[in-house]
Amino acid sequence: MKRLILIALLILSLAVAPVSAFAASASVIDDADLLTDIEEAQLAASADKLRARGFDIVILTMTGDFGGKSVVRYADDYFDYNGYGVGADHTGVLLLVNMTTRDVYVSTSGKAIRAFTDYGIDTLLDEITPYLALGEYADGFESFFEMADSFITAYENGTPIDIPTQSNADRLISAIPVCLIIGAVIALIVTLSLKRGMNTVRASKDAAYAVDRSSFNLSRQYDVYLYSRTRRIPRNDSSSGGSSTHRSSSGRSHGGGGRKF
Repeated sequence: MKRLILIALLILSLAVAPVSAFAASASVIDDADLLTDIEEAQLAASADKLRARGFDIVILTMTGDFGGKSVVRYADDYFDYNGYGVGADHTGVLLLVNMTTRDVYVSTSGKAIRAFTDYGIDTLLDEITPYLALGEYADGFESFFEMADSFITAYENGTPIDIPTQSNADRLISAIPVCLIIGAVIALIVTLSLKRGMNTVRASKDAAYAVDRSSFNLSRQYDVYLYSRTRRIPRNDSSSGGSSTHRSSSGRSHGGGGRKF
């Protein structure tokens, strides 16, 4: 009986082993063959740590085209239709690298949309793109995981990494020196202009010599407007921070951003 139990446990362990191996590598899909097996395993371990915190982090490398899709649609669809994402809102991030088109794109979903703001994604791409351009792919992907960890930590603390902002008081204090300098320059210009205008003043008992009555001939007339009123209407600027979103073909909401490398 014990022997049968041991045989059953052995068969079960052999059946589970391939599934576990697949799950450990599912977060890193290196179809472009940019990584060694050791590098891939190390990156998968980093992905597992972040997934335990509620964020599914995926790296996809590929070659070829996007099958008629845009890089945005391809990344979103790959994330959606391959079952990625943690929880009911499918929280996660996919980093796509296409060696043929030289595209690098970050797709975010669920809570990751707020954790990875537009500014944060640009900062992330500024960091990893040089590694990709130099062919240092493992270092670039490891840097991606490190930054993702810091983004998630900031989000958990209630302060997602975004465009630095100043309070009204800080802005007022920082503007005072500029205003003083501008005021001093304007005062200097006005003073010099008035002084230059006074250089033609001479004492005289009779000003008749300065008037040539035959020299005055009005040939043109202009209307000169000395004052104007301008009303400035503020516009909606995308640099105000936060995350822009769009819908994927599955109907889910995604954030993201990318560039060439």
